[in-house]
Amino acid sequence: MFSVLLHSITFGQNTSASDSLKNVLFTTKQDTTRILTLAALAGKLDLSDPDSALMLSQQALKIAQKIDWPKGVATSFNCIATAHFRKGDYTVSMNYQKRAMAIWDSLKFQKGIAATYSGIGLIYWRQGDHPKALENYFNSIRIERARGDSAAVAKSIGNVGIIYAERKQYQKAFENYKTAIRMYTVLGRDKDIARNYGNMGIIFSTQGIEAFNNNDLVKASSFARQSLNYYFLSLQLAQKTGDYILVGRQYGNIAIDYWQLGMSDSALYFFNRSLEMQKSSGDKAAVSNTLGNIGEMYMEAGKLKEAEKYLQESLTASAEVNDASGKLFALKQLAVLYKKKENWKLAMDYYQQYDGLKDSLYNESKSQEVGRLEAKASFDQEQALADLNHKKQIEVAAEREKQQVIISIAAVSSFLIILIFSVFLFNRYKKTQQQKKIIEQQKIIVETSKLEIEKQKEIVEDKQREIIDSIHYARRIQNSILPTEKYIERNLNRLKK
Repeated sequence: MFSVLLHSITFGQNTSASDSLKNVLFTTKQDTTRILTLAALAGKLDLSDPDSALMLSQQALKIAQKIDWPKGVATSFNCIATAHFRKGDYTVSMNYQKRAMAIWDSLKFQKGIAATYSGIGLIYWRQGDHPKALENYFNSIRIERARGDSAAVAKSIGNVGIIYAERKQYQKAFENYKTAIRMYTVLGRDKDIARNYGNMGIIFSTQGIEAFNNNDLVKASSFARQSLNYYFLSLQLAQKTGDYILVGRQYGNIAIDYWQLGMSDSALYFFNRSLEMQKSSGDKAAVSNTLGNIGEMYMEAGKLKEAEKYLQESLTASAEVNDASGKLFALKQLAVLYKKKENWKLAMDYYQQYDGLKDSLYNESKSQEVGRLEAKASFDQEQALADLNHKKQIEVAAEREKQQVIISIAAVSSFLIILIFSVFLFNRYKKTQQQKKIIEQQKIIVETSKLEIEKQKEIVEDKQREIIDSIHYARRIQNSILPTEKYIERNLNRLKK
């Protein structure tokens, strides 16, 4: 088994919704906004429809050149380069990247310079020139770290990991992926975390394939199960974030693991699902790899006619996109196929092509150059992660300080409210006490008045009794002095006679 696994590189594309960008494009009249919107739309389409992406990028370039806006021209050059990269036109793509770099350099625009270094690194990677790819990635990391753009640093660190993995430097690749995942976790970027989980799975799958080819089936099975864990982690996040290109690639990688585990029917099912999604999304590099894997699977099953069909299609597809690793795989498998068919001439022809391409990709001088670049970049990567952690700590500290200020303001506000309420209650209490005192005083006055009245009443009553007693006494004296009525009446009657 020599299957090609599908790495997921990170481009750092604009992720704005296409419909929103189209609305901006149709409504805005400002040329600079139209240029940036066309570039963003091209970034959304460069994988699924590179021809349309190229057309949009050329429209942006035409407007930028018309208004003589260097930044817009350089941005358009970068987009055109990416579209040609997707189409496999690496020479044309490199030309536009270098034209963009010249403008960014003249403007001293570090973000543009770093992005262009990253784009150039991708071209060299696809062409199999690992030392030059690493050199450009490391230049991008150095600039983006100085700018504090952690997402761009993580992107390049992950892409460097892919090169290490292709060179079978698995531990270095794994450490790069781990570093990228830690940085993306801090940034909350699930889509990029998914890609790096998938690349981690490839490390175990590759070692499993090597163990399988060495007839160590126990170790091969162990590696396959480990890689499946990472693939399903990646698949879950890819489905969650709607990254269907990554979903298609992980289907293909999962198929390879099922194949290693002897589950051929499941493997073929996932290969076919992967191929359908890759064709519909325009992921041509992935299509060539999946075709090659299906061809190898048929060859192992003894179905040489079907195997030849898929392997030839794989070779053609990889040549169309200038995919050096995919082409290397297809050439080797075709050499094995024709050997099985005892077509020695074709077998030798394909093997010589394979051997020549392999030497150009992995010669000793390139290995030495990679080692030099690794040593140069090691500190930068560690420092990038340290800077990101430090930045996060500062953000956390700032957030805590902000919360503390809010708490302090709330505490002071609460204290002032309580103080004002206390003063209000105290004034209320003081007023109530005054009112109570007045009422008490009035009560005392009323009680005193009542006592005075009662005393006057007693005096009046005493006087009244004295008067009545005097009257009664005078009356008794009068009665004692004056004759009685009967006496008077008797004497009057006597006088009448």
